[in-house]
Amino acid sequence: YAPPPLNACGQGAVDDAGIADIGYLHSCLNMASCSDTQADPCTPLHHCLVLCNLGYTMDSSFPFFWMRCLDNQFVLYTGLGQYPKSACNPNPCTTSWPSGLGVVHDCNGVGTDGTCTASCGSGYLGAPTTFTCQYDEKFQGVDPTCVQSTTTTTTTSTTSSSSTSTTSTTSSSTTSSSSSS
Repeated sequence: YAPPPLNACGQGAVDDAGIADIGYLHSCLNMASCSDTQADPCTPLHHCLVLCNLGYTMDSSFPFFWMRCLDNQFVLYTGLGQYPKSACNPNPCTTSWPSGLGVVHDCNGVGTDGTCTASCGSGYLGAPTTFTCQYDEKFQGVDPTCVQSTTTTTTTSTTSSSSTSTTSTTSSSTTSSSSSS
């Protein structure tokens, strides 16, 4: 890491301008600063273009905006056109959803770089897995392996006693318990 030169917009100025988020793509870091009071006016060397990273979309009709490093801070620059400062919002994932027998998930509405969990629903056993929404609007992850859980109850009665036996079975294990009264 090299500190920004004097009279420049460094990481603090990028943070303050709100363009440090992963959704933004820019060339603004350590840009030379100009001043409205200096004899030498601001030049194109003091401007940077800000657009959205892959998988993100601006919340305006413009695909980018310009920032100017002025007195060591970024300000919106409109001298090259009327491009308003806009937010870069993550695009929602629309394909490659978690799936499989018994699989449930909380992935609805998850956007680029977001994560969600796929797990086994009621009546199924298995470990949950994590999916990540990629820039191409596809989920990436491994579907959980869900095995159906079954429960069988048998009751046997005789004149002197009653007995109940419960057996739970999955494809990988069987457990039994019995009680007599």
